[in-house]
Amino acid sequence: MAQTDVAGAASRNGHSPQAAGTTTEAPSGGSLLGRLLRGAAGQVERRIPRADLDERDPDFIRERLPLMWLAASIWFRGEVRGLGNIPDSGPVLLVGNHSGGNVTPDTTVFTLAFNTYFGVERAFYQLAHNLVLSMPGLASLRKFGTVAASPANARDALQSGAALLVYPGG
Repeated sequence: MAQTDVAGAASRNGHSPQAAGTTTEAPSGGSLLGRLLRGAAGQVERRIPRADLDERDPDFIRERLPLMWLAASIWFRGEVRGLGNIPDSGPVLLVGNHSGGNVTPDTTVFTLAFNTYFGVERAFYQLAHNLVLSMPGLASLRKFGTVAASPANARDALQSGAALLVYPGG
């Protein structure tokens, strides 16, 4: 059972507590392999840059929306429905499923639709693999609100009252 940040409390990923007297320990719990894997995961997480939410630039987005809509409409013919189901303000976590590698049309089309529907002034961020943000020519994604995927960056965006798009496992 994984420990949470709360002393003495255990996380069961939303499941009910175990029956009394039973225990489950991760197979690599105290083993050398387990410690190495946790250490490696910690190193990776420390290398993810902390998001600078101020890099998002509404004027930059506003200037590029028409041309990007044209390109997205001709090339991808994407369609976004149901934006009216998203609250008009406050933090909201938008969870999607996508495939296609690091640069996917679904994120582009959804970002365009969100900014058109809610306006560019509403804070909207997208989590992306650090590789995407470090690719030459893609640094401008930060101006659209793209930040490196990490629990800390997600928490920062939501605590700021923004909408946040994430693709788990994407």
